[in-house]
Amino acid sequence: MFKKYEAMAETLERISLSYPEDSDERRAIYAAARALALQLHVEARRRYEEFLKEFPVTDAMIDNALAQTANSPEGTMASVHGEMWVLVIDPDGKRRLIRPNLIDWDEDDAADQ
Repeated sequence: MFKKYEAMAETLERISLSYPEDSDERRAIYAAARALALQLHVEARRRYEEFLKEFPVTDAMIDNALAQTANSPEGTMASVHGEMWVLVIDPDGKRRLIRPNLIDWDEDDAADQ
């Protein structure tokens, strides 16, 4: 799968070199390259979701990752089954790992920090 996208990206790069740096043509090619990268991301995510259906994340995997982050500060990233999770520490001191896409990001809080 990745070779197909890599070949398309290389072709777009070669084509872009034939146009001036600040040309509309080159900007259009870069836009196409960004769209290609997005499509690759969507395809990789779809395949990973299929993989997770067959081989789901287990409690043992999460427990192992928690053990590896025993002395780590909140916000530390940990790999669980090929996916990055974030360490959070509850007010009562309980440590847990959550997927970043499950975090309710508050832009106002982020701006204050």
